[in-house]
Amino acid sequence: NDNGSPTVRARIIDKDNGFTEYQTTVTVNNVAPTATFNAPASVTEGSAIGLSLTSPLDPSSVDTAAGFQYAFDCGNGSGYGAFSATSSTSCPTTDSGSRTVKGKIKDKDGGTTEYTAGVTVNNANPTATLSNDGPIYEGGSATISFSGQSDPSSADTSAGFHYAYSCTNGDLSGATYGGSGASASTTCSFADNGTFPVKARIIDKDGGFSEYTTNVLVNNLPPSVTAAANQSSNEGSSASFDLGSFSDAGVNDGPWSVDVNWGDGSPHTTFSAASQGALGSKSHTYVDNTAGGYTVTVKVTDKDGGFSSASFNVDVHDVAPTATFSNDGPLNEGSNFHLFLSSPSDPSGADTTAGFQYAFDCGSGYGAFSGTASATCSTTDNGVRSVKGKIKDKDGGVSEYTASVTVNNVNPVVQAAADQGSDEGASHSFSLGSFNDPGANDGPWHVAIDWGDGHSDSFNTSSQGSLGSLSHTYADNGSYSVSVTVTDKDTGSGSASFNVAVANVAPSVTAAANQSSDEGESHSFGLGSFSDPGAGDAPWHVSVDWGDGHSDSFDTSSQGSLGSLSHTYADNGLYSVSVSVKDKDGASGSAGFQVTVHNVAPSVTAAADQSSNEGENHSFGLGTFSDPGVNDSPWMVDVNWGDGSPHTSFSNGAAQGSLGNRSHTYADNGTYTVTVTVTDKDGGSGSAQLQVTVANVAPTVTAPSDQSSDEGASHSFSLGSFSDPGAGDNPWDVHVNWGDGSPVDHLAFSAQGSLGSTSHTYDDNGSYTVTVTVTDKDGASGSAHFGVSVANVAPTADLANDGPVDEGSPATISFSNQHDPSSADTSAGFHYAFACDNGSLAGATYGGSGTSASTQCTFPDNGTYPVRARIIDKDGGYSEYTTNVVVNNVAPSLSGQSNQSS
Repeated sequence: NDNGSPTVRARIIDKDNGFTEYQTTVTVNNVAPTATFNAPASVTEGSAIGLSLTSPLDPSSVDTAAGFQYAFDCGNGSGYGAFSATSSTSCPTTDSGSRTVKGKIKDKDGGTTEYTAGVTVNNANPTATLSNDGPIYEGGSATISFSGQSDPSSADTSAGFHYAYSCTNGDLSGATYGGSGASASTTCSFADNGTFPVKARIIDKDGGFSEYTTNVLVNNLPPSVTAAANQSSNEGSSASFDLGSFSDAGVNDGPWSVDVNWGDGSPHTTFSAASQGALGSKSHTYVDNTAGGYTVTVKVTDKDGGFSSASFNVDVHDVAPTATFSNDGPLNEGSNFHLFLSSPSDPSGADTTAGFQYAFDCGSGYGAFSGTASATCSTTDNGVRSVKGKIKDKDGGVSEYTASVTVNNVNPVVQAAADQGSDEGASHSFSLGSFNDPGANDGPWHVAIDWGDGHSDSFNTSSQGSLGSLSHTYADNGSYSVSVTVTDKDTGSGSASFNVAVANVAPSVTAAANQSSDEGESHSFGLGSFSDPGAGDAPWHVSVDWGDGHSDSFDTSSQGSLGSLSHTYADNGLYSVSVSVKDKDGASGSAGFQVTVHNVAPSVTAAADQSSNEGENHSFGLGTFSDPGVNDSPWMVDVNWGDGSPHTSFSNGAAQGSLGNRSHTYADNGTYTVTVTVTDKDGGSGSAQLQVTVANVAPTVTAPSDQSSDEGASHSFSLGSFSDPGAGDNPWDVHVNWGDGSPVDHLAFSAQGSLGSTSHTYDDNGSYTVTVTVTDKDGASGSAHFGVSVANVAPTADLANDGPVDEGSPATISFSNQHDPSSADTSAGFHYAFACDNGSLAGATYGGSGTSASTQCTFPDNGTYPVRARIIDKDGGYSEYTTNVVVNNVAPSLSGQSNQSS
C-alpha cells in the first residue's frame, strides 16, 4: 500500500516438516499524486487570477491519508512559491498581457505532478474626472483639466497617461497614446459668451481610453471704457469734446450704444458705434461755469446688454464782465473827484441776471466790492493820480480799468511870531510862528530861518500848524530882524518876520570832572573849559592850584577847552585842585575838582623756574620787587610753596630789590607753582609765580640673604626691605620674579620698610636668582636680587615581586606607585637599576641604568633571596629598596623509560 523496501521471508518445508527459511527485500516505487488544475482563460488587469488544484488522487491510501502539498507559479517571473497545504492561490495583475501559470501537487514521499495553463490579462481603460474652471468671461481662456486619474494597472499608472482635447467638441477618434500630450490640462479660448462643450480623453500606455465632455460657461464681459483726458471750455461757448475710447473682449458684441451725460442737466447725447476704439468727439455748450467743473460720463452698452462707463472733467471758465470807466478831473488839491463804471456786459446770461459788483481805487488801494457803480475820491496833495475800477460777476470774474486824474498844487500861508529878546552868547529858544497848506500831503515842508546876523537855519516838518521853537545864539548885543519861509514839497512857498533884542552878558567858566592818579606817577589832568559871550575878551589868564603846595599858570587866546597839565603826586591821598580864568577886562571865574591819588602795590619779578628732588631740602631763589611809593616800607614777604605746606613769611625791611633765597622740602614729586607776594605798609600787594619741578626718586630695595628649599616644597622666602624718599609715593607695587619661569607674584605695600615673606614652590632643583622690584605710584622702580638653592628630592616607589616561584623559574621584580615631588623629574621619566644577587648598586646612575620599571631574576635553588633595586630621577637622586623572593623546591621527575615485563 506504500512505497519502501520491505523484507519478505520464505520457508521451504519437507514433508517431515523440515524446512529452510529465506528472506529477500522488495522495492516498492512511489507513484506521484494527480489533481485537476483550474485557471481562468482571461481576466482584466488589476483583477486577481485564481488558481487551484482540486480532486487530488494517489494510489497510495497512506499518501492520501498523509495529505498533499501544493505550490503555484503566477507566471509573473517570480517562479513557484513554497509548498503548502493550501490547494489554491490568488495571483495579482498589474498590467495587461499573456501569462503562463503553473501548479504542482506533491505527496509525502516527494512525488510531484505539475500542470500548466495560459491566462490572458486584458487591458482596463483608465478613468478620471474632467472639469473646467468656468464660468469665464468672453475673450478669456478656460482651463480644462483631469483630476482623480485612476487605472487598475499600476504599470499603466507608473507609465503615465496621455491626454487629448477638443475645444470645439470635435472627434477624438484618432487620438493615440503616442500621438497625444502628457499634460493633464489645457486651455480653451472663447470669443463670445455662451455654453461650449469640450471633449477630452485619458489614454493609458496600452491605448485604453475613456472619453469625457465638460461644458464651459462663458459669460458676457461688458465693454471697457477709457476716459478722455480732462478738458476745458468757456461759459457760453460751443466746444468740441473728445469722448475717449472703448474696447470689448466679445468680438461679436457690436453694434455698441453710446450715451454721453454732460453733467449739467442738459439732454444726453446718444449715438451708435460699429467698431471698438476711439469714440470721437461731440460738441456741447455750457451756459455757466461751476465750482469744480462738470463731470462728463460716457456709457457704452454691447448687444448683450453689458455696459460700463468712464468719466472726465470739463472745467468751464468764467468770462469776466466788461464796462466803461470814467472820471470828472482835473481839480485843485483839497477838492473831491468822482469815478464811474457804466454800460456793464457779460456773455453769461446767468451772470447778467445775477447782477454785478463794483470796486474802486482812488489811488490808495481798492475799497470793498458793492452794487454801486460810482465812487467819490478826496484829495490831500497835488499830482497825477492813478485811479482804478473793477467790475465782478457772481463767479468772481473781474475786469479792471485804469485812468489818470490831475490834482493842482496850492501855496502854504505863514503866520509870524511876536517880537522876542535874548542875551549875547546865550543859546535861546525862539518861537517861529505857524503855517497852513490846503495840500494836506504837501509835506514834508522845508522851513528856512534867516536870524538877521549873517546866520541861518533850516529844518523839515511833516505837519501843518505851529512851527515850534528853535535855539540860536547871538555873539553880540544888538537888534535883529528874523525872517521865516515855508516851502512845500512842490516848491510853493510863503514868508513872515519878527524882531529880536540881544543884551550884553559877562563871561563864565566850567570845571573839569574829578580825576585820579597813582602815587609817583606823572599824570596829565584835564582842566575843564570856559566861555565868554564877549567875542573880543581875549586873552584869558589861567591859574592852577594842585592842592599839594604846588601851582601852575598859562595864557590862552581862545575859549573852550583848557586842555590838560601834567603833575606828579608823591604819595597817595585826596587833593582839591582849583582852576581860575580871568578875561582882559579883569572879570574872572573859577571852578574846582578833586584828584584821588591811589596807592600803588609793589611789583614782584618772579625768579626763574627751578627744580628739586622729592624729599630733598633745597634752597630756592625768590626773585626781586620794586615799589613807586618811596615811603611804603617795611614790606612783608609771603611764600606759598604750592604743596599745601605752611607758608614762609618774613619782612624785607626798608630796601627794595632782591628777595633772596629760602629753603623748602617737597615730600612728593610733581610740578608746583610757588607764589611770592610782597605787601607794602598801605596793604597794597603784588605777586609773581615760578614753577618748581620736583623729580621722582626711585625706591631703594635691600635684598635678603640667599636662601634654600627643596624641589616641590612650598617654602616661605624672606623678600628683604625697601625705602623711598617720596613720602607720598604709596602704594608701592612689588613684583617677585622667582627666576624659574613661573608667573610673577604681585604684592602691594602702603608703608616702607620690611617686605615680609611669601611662599613659593620650585618644581625642580637648581640655583635660581630671585628679583624683587618695587615700583612707586609714579612708575619709578628699584630692584634687588637674592639666590635660592633648590635641592633635589629623591623619587619614591613600592618594590615587589611575584613570588613564591619555583627554583629554576624567573621571578618578576617590579616598581609601582612611583612618585617625585618634581613634575619635571616625573615628566623626564625615571631610570631603574636591579641586583638579583643583592649586590651593591653604588655605581648605578640615571644615564647608565634602564627605563624599565621591572626585571626578572632566576634562582637555581630553593630559599629566600633578597633583591636590591633603585629608582633614579634625572638629577641622580635615588631611593633604594630590597624585596625578598621566596623560591620553592621542585621534586625530581623521571622521563624516557619504556614499559617492561618479566
